[in-house]
Amino acid sequence: MSVLISGVLKDGAGLPMSGYHIILKARQNTSAVVMRTVATVVTGPAGEYAFEAQTGRYDVYLRSCIEREYCVGDISVYDDSKPGTLNDFLTALDEGDLKPDVVKRFEEMVAQAQQSAEAAAKSERQAGKHVADAQQIKSDCETLADNVQQNAEAVAEDKNQVALLASSATQDAARAEQAVKDADKIVQKAVDKLADAATLTGEAKASAESAAKSEQNAKQHRDEAQRIVDELKGTNASTTQKGLVQLCSDTDNDSEELAATPKAVKTVMDETKTKAPLDSPAFTGTPTTPTPPDDAVGLETANAAFVRKLLAALVDSSPEALDTLNELAAALGNDPNFSTTVINALAGKQPLNDVLTAISELSELTQRADNLLYFNQDGNASLSPLSEKARALLVLDTPEAMRTELELKAAATMEAQSDIYDRTAGCLALPGAFGYGHVFSSSEVVYFSAQNGPAEFLKWVFEVTPGRYAVTQYGGSGTSYNPIIAYDMGQPYFRGLVDIDIRYGIDSGGIEAEARRWITFHGDAEYEGGFGEGPAKYQVLVKKSMRPPDLPKAWSRLFWSRNRLMQLLYATENTSKRPPFPGGLVLAAYLPDDGSSEVTLLRAQDVSGSRLRQVVFEAEYRTSGFSAAARSFVYGDALPGTYVALSGGPDIKFYNRGLVSLFVRVA
Repeated sequence: MSVLISGVLKDGAGLPMSGYHIILKARQNTSAVVMRTVATVVTGPAGEYAFEAQTGRYDVYLRSCIEREYCVGDISVYDDSKPGTLNDFLTALDEGDLKPDVVKRFEEMVAQAQQSAEAAAKSERQAGKHVADAQQIKSDCETLADNVQQNAEAVAEDKNQVALLASSATQDAARAEQAVKDADKIVQKAVDKLADAATLTGEAKASAESAAKSEQNAKQHRDEAQRIVDELKGTNASTTQKGLVQLCSDTDNDSEELAATPKAVKTVMDETKTKAPLDSPAFTGTPTTPTPPDDAVGLETANAAFVRKLLAALVDSSPEALDTLNELAAALGNDPNFSTTVINALAGKQPLNDVLTAISELSELTQRADNLLYFNQDGNASLSPLSEKARALLVLDTPEAMRTELELKAAATMEAQSDIYDRTAGCLALPGAFGYGHVFSSSEVVYFSAQNGPAEFLKWVFEVTPGRYAVTQYGGSGTSYNPIIAYDMGQPYFRGLVDIDIRYGIDSGGIEAEARRWITFHGDAEYEGGFGEGPAKYQVLVKKSMRPPDLPKAWSRLFWSRNRLMQLLYATENTSKRPPFPGGLVLAAYLPDDGSSEVTLLRAQDVSGSRLRQVVFEAEYRTSGFSAAARSFVYGDALPGTYVALSGGPDIKFYNRGLVSLFVRVA
């Protein structure tokens, strides 16, 4: 039977020890393992480990990749062992740990537990006495509070303090009782579980200390309460000192050590009721007040003398004919609403205005007919000639009628594109819409990296809308350059314009069928390759499923110059044998296959270059002309690539000979 040992191996700082070898060396033979066999487990990246340990005893070693192994202890695995960490097994006690000195120490711990139990019982008796003392202190405090109740305002704080002391004493008594209960529990634990004797001894000591502390707290509270009583006995209270308060019924006493009785308060309140209130007082009789000065504008009280003086000043300052109210009424036409009448009359008048004044000052000689009033740059009113078309527009009241008068078509009502690639229906196209005819700036060029160009290009073409874009592939050289287009010869070059078209219309859901797109590349300059290609123009049909490595060779060239076609026919690799490039022609002998002497060649037959050898003919030349006899020579090694025969027939067979034909290299 095996036991799972798992966990995380950590060092003293709590950091995981990854990559460490945990080595188990068997110390004895068991039914599951043979002595001196070695088992090794390697911790993971986070120091984790897990293995099924067979029953037996093992020496445990640790080893890192740069250190020698070292022993960390031994473990015992039994049939009934519980799963745990390696640390659990290393620190577990077994029969080898129970030496005589350990047994003696265990017996001493049991004796100490019994002594602790006796001390806890003694603490219980003392705690009971403390509870009685605390109850007596509480009773004394309540009696003291009743004696000083009539001085509650002065000694309220002291009463609260005494109550708090009594409450604290009660709580201490409760804690002492709880300590006794805890001591009983600890004694029971000490008897039932001797294996935990050390822990129980500590708890018993703690309970005894808690009971002693409760006794000390109760005594302190009793002394504190007695001290407060002693202080209150011989001290009179004041605004700055606690003590006993004396009562006084005098209403004219200014002492700060005497307290007013309800009788004194009632006397003062009765006298207050005979006084006028501050808020809206009602005076009777003939109250007097000082006469304010003539220029008073504040909240002073105006008396009869002050009012008469103002009325006399008003009459004296009036004209002689209007120094009475009757004369004033006659002058106003006896109109009780004279102010309203004047305001209504003014409402019918035009107020003075600089603009209206400026218009009125226009010269009478200025022709006003067929002119429009406006304000010039100086802000002055002026007239401008008004054409017949403008007069016709002024009488129209709808935008449609005005557009008809101005002969504007539907484009006048359209919003322009937000940019050249805006495909919103009903928009007015900008010059260079969708990139066609647009002059691209450097900031509008789409850049593709040298290393990931094909992957970036395939992702981009399905993210943008159809149209024409300026593109380039930048940086990198040699093996670090992964071209988007694999040119036939020379160095790769990708800079120019790209047209993106959708050629499959609309699918059944009314959405563009964007699974495939036609891409046309227009090079922006002559290609400076190994043989000069001229203007580069390529096309490819891309799919969303296309792999980036397949893109460079999937392009088809759309433009071939005459020179380029000739170059394809004679282009060769730059080696001593000069084999043709793909697309080039070669005259070669087709040799029989290994193990066969028969040779048959058909037109358009695919032939491996390993069965071809280049051929030349020799013709003897004399002054009278060429000799009719000619000889052919086969030279060079096998040709690279794959070829297609341009001549041959099904009925032509040769044995132990090579068949000469014209071939074109296709790969």
